[in-house]
Amino acid sequence: MNLDIYNDEILLNRTSLSTQITGIYFLFRNEEIVYVGQSRNLHRRIIQHCYGKDFDSFSFIKCDESELNDLEFYFIAKYKPEYNSFDGLKSTHYKTMNYFKSRMQYEDFSKLKKFIKKNKLYPVIFNYYDIRIFEQAGFKI
Repeated sequence: MNLDIYNDEILLNRTSLSTQITGIYFLFRNEEIVYVGQSRNLHRRIIQHCYGKDFDSFSFIKCDESELNDLEFYFIAKYKPEYNSFDGLKSTHYKTMNYFKSRMQYEDFSKLKKFIKKNKLYPVIFNYYDIRIFEQAGFKI
């Protein structure tokens, strides 16, 4: 077996543990997302989770620090991982829906609720990502 073919890939994917990566990370167990979090120092945070959460792999996406909260909320709402709490999401969902209700006609708001249910978008949180989905579907918010 010629192992030299892996040299470029090994060097390309090498990352120093001192490199501070800001982003959203996903902890997996048996191919299922069990936790979503955010960090300004990804490596350190993953190592900390090794002593408290049962997972066998992880993935991450880099993002700007200004996007951390919105993206984390979005992915927690989307995947509903077992280790994440949903209390804050439920509260945010109801506040967001009340905001939409105050800005929309009754018929449009009813259509929006049906769209959310049909597309399994609960909980809705007021962020760029949910608003973009609704606007692409033709809702004016």
